[in-house]
Amino acid sequence: MKMVLSLEVMWKGTNMKNVLMTGAYSGLGKSIAEYYYKLSNDIKVYNFDEKYEFTEVPRSLDYRDRKVINFNIDDDVQGFNIETIIDCGFRDKQQYVNEDPFGSDMVQSMKDNVAKLYFLDKHFHDSLIKNQGIFIGIGSNASYMPMTASSNYCMNKAAYEMWFKVRAREEDRLQGKFQSIYGDYVSYICINPILIDDTPMPTNLMYETMVKRGWSYDETYKDYHKHCHNGISLKVEPTAQFIVDLCTHNYSFARTLSGSVLNIGGNL
Repeated sequence: MKMVLSLEVMWKGTNMKNVLMTGAYSGLGKSIAEYYYKLSNDIKVYNFDEKYEFTEVPRSLDYRDRKVINFNIDDDVQGFNIETIIDCGFRDKQQYVNEDPFGSDMVQSMKDNVAKLYFLDKHFHDSLIKNQGIFIGIGSNASYMPMTASSNYCMNKAAYEMWFKVRAREEDRLQGKFQSIYGDYVSYICINPILIDDTPMPTNLMYETMVKRGWSYDETYKDYHKHCHNGISLKVEPTAQFIVDLCTHNYSFARTLSGSVLNIGGNL
């Protein structure tokens, strides 16, 4: 597998070694980290969480085995040669619009889920530029599909998606991407998957929906899956493999996708 990787990264003048993630200890993020580690023993995956804890993700993928890295984000960040960022972490709760009359929960949700993009981009952009890197955000089809009792989630995901579009446009103008398609710029890509089975988020959302609306499990399951193409939800492992393959085996193609939004498995 090392040989396969080298075909894609050789022209970058570096070996792809360091991936920075959020949400690497559960759900889709954990599967992505696992797939990266299957590719090569040389790859290291780091995780950044909402408590601003920076850790090296162990190959066991067990949160208890994590290695906490204590450093000043402003002074020591250049010591981490990050080639790829994949943001998977998202926090939310279900509520009706009138349950948040002053929008305080919305503001906090924006801080937790969208503001972190600014933080990560500010501190790791130089490293990504140096490595002609990729910044991928895991959004949701909820960015264009309104869902009852999910105003915060839908609006956050819409803003999240737009951040990647705008950031890619700014990068194009600032770095002169189209002057040389292989020039020094960061590729910003948003991936919007539909419901992913066997991950904590849909399980929690479906439980909250059952409680909030008084539905049975079958009613809830049917309602969530009506948004899936042909009623079929995604599986976590092939979804993770697709994302990692995009950043590795199909790296050159991914570089041309900056500003793109990939909607996977949802009905418009």
